[in-house]
Amino acid sequence: MNRLAALIARLETLNDAAMKEAFLADYLSETPEPDRTHARDLLDGKLKLRPAKLALIRGLAEARIDATLFGLAQAYTGDMTETIALTWVPNRRANRDPTLSEIVEALATLGRSELPKRIEAWLDACDETGRHVLIRLITGTLRLDRPREADAAPAADTQNELFRAAPRKDTSGTIAAILLYAERTNARARTSPLRCTFGIWNGDTLAPIGRCEVGPVEAEPIEHFIAEHTTARFGPVREVRHDREIALVAELAFAAITPTPRRKAGLTLRAPRLLRVLEGAAPSDAASLATLEARAKGH
Repeated sequence: MNRLAALIARLETLNDAAMKEAFLADYLSETPEPDRTHARDLLDGKLKLRPAKLALIRGLAEARIDATLFGLAQAYTGDMTETIALTWVPNRRANRDPTLSEIVEALATLGRSELPKRIEAWLDACDETGRHVLIRLITGTLRLDRPREADAAPAADTQNELFRAAPRKDTSGTIAAILLYAERTNARARTSPLRCTFGIWNGDTLAPIGRCEVGPVEAEPIEHFIAEHTTARFGPVREVRHDREIALVAELAFAAITPTPRRKAGLTLRAPRLLRVLEGAAPSDAASLATLEARAKGH
């Protein structure tokens, strides 16, 4: 499941169709049957599963973490699936993540009393990305667009008129944002990258707008800030201080601004990456949601 989840994460974030095809071809060439066929069906929208209820998985997650902390995490992410994936406290006895065929078979055959324990075991064995994709898969909310070469449009009579394609709105750019959460991509390796969640001002509160991975060198000032200003822990996730007085402000680059109505901000940054930590910047220097909304509209 972790390999499939990594593939899906790439397909959802990459813009280059050729790179998507290359990653997909590598995955399918290294994946045995019947997982290969199930993966093709999933990407083509043909995989039929008996879905589990998100409320069931939420109950499993809440049994492993303080209810108040879980509620705070959910309030910040604005997405229950992401909250569960981030805050899940795994039981390390699990030694292998499930295969796609095992998941398909279990959802089809297990009864209501057996399914919760199996889902717990799956979540224990998956990494964060694996958990996020797994939950979307088994609840029926995973939607994918398989990369394909576009067909040519039908020929049309232009009456010898010049045709000019409509201009495309470019919403890429940079933005100043505030660090909200951070966790190591590999909890056992202190040199592994940090996965950081950033937000911008929405009135007097901060709304998350995206996550990015930060390498060991770039993460050094972030590490110092985490060590001094951690305010809460959600499993491997560290929440840091972020208010009008103290916060870490960073400059992020991004490929586009994407509408996400289910998220707290209503917008997210596509493919964000850290450019630099803005040393000495005040929390008020971070951007506002109104500014991001205006940029998304091209104003």
